[in-house]
Amino acid sequence: MTKQAIFDTLSHSNATLRGELRLPDDIRLAAWQNELDRVSYHTDEVHTL
Repeated sequence: MTKQAIFDTLSHSNATLRGELRLPDDIRLAAWQNELDRVSYHTDEVHTL
């Protein structure tokens, strides 16, 4: 699963993107809020907190 796939997964859920910051070297920080559903995905390629 790619970084964009994780972003797309959250975008298609009930989660709301609260803010995003794009850094050099294709690093992307995003803050999401989600109180309405559960979202899951599995990957070793990126870090998500």
